[in-house]
Amino acid sequence: MNRPKPSEHSKHGDFKAFPETDRQKILREWRQFALFCLIALIVRCLLITPCRVPSGSMLPTLQVGDFPILWKTTYGWSRYSFLGGGYINYFSGKIGGKNMPKRGDVVVFTCPYDTTQDFIKRVVGLPGDRVQMIKGIFHLNGKPLQLKLKESDVTQYDGKHTVRGDIYSATLPTEGGTVQYDIFKQHEFGQPDLDNGPEYQIPPDHFFVIGDNPDGSGDSREMWRLGFIHKDYLLGRPLFTYLSINHEDIYWSKPWTWLLLPFKIRLSRCGYQRIQPVFTPAPTESENPAPAPDASDQSNHALKQPSEPKT
Repeated sequence: MNRPKPSEHSKHGDFKAFPETDRQKILREWRQFALFCLIALIVRCLLITPCRVPSGSMLPTLQVGDFPILWKTTYGWSRYSFLGGGYINYFSGKIGGKNMPKRGDVVVFTCPYDTTQDFIKRVVGLPGDRVQMIKGIFHLNGKPLQLKLKESDVTQYDGKHTVRGDIYSATLPTEGGTVQYDIFKQHEFGQPDLDNGPEYQIPPDHFFVIGDNPDGSGDSREMWRLGFIHKDYLLGRPLFTYLSINHEDIYWSKPWTWLLLPFKIRLSRCGYQRIQPVFTPAPTESENPAPAPDASDQSNHALKQPSEPKT
């Protein structure tokens, strides 16, 4: 094929370029598309990843159909941070991410017994902690989780059917203070099988996680299945919910129900939606001075244990 001959000089004294052929145009577009895919892959593996909440194990903090954004730089990267990490051992251990979860943090991690799945739970125990479930109440280092009834007879959708329960405000001690978050209790305290169990001590580099809906969550209480979570399985920390869709009455096997999707978007949960707990710093001695000891009344020195919620 004869290529067109360019004129020696253009009007302004510059050489004219050859016109782009169809083949060159297609190659250029494919290069741009490949570059875009590469950048998107790098961002997804190293920075942020969209997630979907398929079940009600984290009610009421996360609803079924919430789509949170996962920030992956917090705890560093392991082989499970990359596509196919469950099958390909890219490397061992963690790269970067000097921070580790604190008590109360909501985290996303790869399921140890099925690396094709990612779970989202709340960290309630750190390495070295002693943890135990007694009558449905989580105990940390021998002390019960402080619970206060917030709402009673609340209806929630767990992904399969509608359930009723009570919402409690939980207070968990952490470094430098306490964290507050809500839990959803469907049954009476002490009724389900996982409401009672032996005391465990968390080994080094492992964490104990529980869903905010303990009666509808499979978590670290199932030592025979999930158990403690090693730090290498941690993927990151969810930041906010960018989209929320009420999946109730929508079935993927029935395409005509898809027409309801635009009317099922929960705008009130889109955008900034609190996922992480509220941190309250511990009062300093100047803010809360200790009372002078009274030798005549030793009962004033007894520690008052938090009362268990009524069933």
